[in-house]
Amino acid sequence: MGDGSTASTSNLTKTYVNSGTYNVRLVITSNKGCIDSTRDVVMVYSKPVANFNINRASQCLAGNAFAFTDVSTISDGSITRSWNLADGSLIGGTNVIKSYTFVGTYVIRLYATSDFGCNDSISKSVTVNPSPSASFTTNDDIQCLNGNSFTYTNTTTGAPVFNSSWKIGDATTVTTTNASRTYSAPGTYRVSLNVNTAFGCQDSAYYLMRVLPNPGNLTITGPISAALGSVHKYSVVATPGSAYNWVVTNGTILSNGGAIIQVKWNSTGATGILQVTETAENGCAGNPATVNVGLVAGMNAIAKNAFAANLYPNPGKDNFTVEVSTGDMVTMNVYDQTGRLVMGDIRFNNSVTINDHHLASGIYTARIYTDKGKTTILRFEVSN
Repeated sequence: MGDGSTASTSNLTKTYVNSGTYNVRLVITSNKGCIDSTRDVVMVYSKPVANFNINRASQCLAGNAFAFTDVSTISDGSITRSWNLADGSLIGGTNVIKSYTFVGTYVIRLYATSDFGCNDSISKSVTVNPSPSASFTTNDDIQCLNGNSFTYTNTTTGAPVFNSSWKIGDATTVTTTNASRTYSAPGTYRVSLNVNTAFGCQDSAYYLMRVLPNPGNLTITGPISAALGSVHKYSVVATPGSAYNWVVTNGTILSNGGAIIQVKWNSTGATGILQVTETAENGCAGNPATVNVGLVAGMNAIAKNAFAANLYPNPGKDNFTVEVSTGDMVTMNVYDQTGRLVMGDIRFNNSVTINDHHLASGIYTARIYTDKGKTTILRFEVSN
């Protein structure tokens, strides 16, 4: 048989283990001992052994690039290669780089053919895993500090299951699907979302959130006690670009929108309320400032049924006495020239002496009224 083996049959099938050239000799012997022979040459060609390597058999859809490197061998001769990449594409070449468009498992087959037509093939699988595409929305990316409440809604697509990790911009980390945050200081905050899957596929997205400062607290300057029907000026410290909205109860604002206004108080009522809110140039409103103003009857508001009263000494210094002739209990309030209450709720019957009152030099008004509403107004001077 040319490889050291023999056989004694009429017909023979032979499989050679190695490639090469074999001289096959057939010897015929008759029953009379006559012998003849013939020779022939058979060629056994080398068969290729197909094989290839893969850089990474499992990759994420985003940026996938599979590298198929041929490592097929043949003992003698050359090899021609053909690749079936399982997405309908066929390609030749020793090495192939392939990127897939869709998620799935692909069975790659390499065909190796020798120059004498001998062939072999091998199949290996690769997997393209879903890649998340990170995204999120917010209720409002610009908010004022007072009452700010940011909500972040995860709108990630591309992967049915993923884990989320938020960096809220103030050193806070959240691992829930959605997130929310109330910031304690104005500024710009970088909010980022990172998503990843069990296959190691990941993506991230970020947006900038702005928290605008609110105006500082206001203080209203102006008299906190005023005569009924009087007009007074009230003001706050103005900030350039800010607008001011004033609201009055038991009075009328004669001008509005600025840091300085005039208020005409009503002719009836005991208390007026003035409130102002500042809105900064950025649109954020501050906390309202409020002042309560005590309203008292002026000199021209003495009732017809006013009773007789006397205050002495006038001018005085450290003390003064007030006498009334009503026979009833009365209440006395004392106001300075701005309408500010300086002494209040002094109750007496016929007379009262006020000692060491420590009033500054100036003109004062004493309003004395009975429980039945009768009122008398006295003016006096303190001269220190």
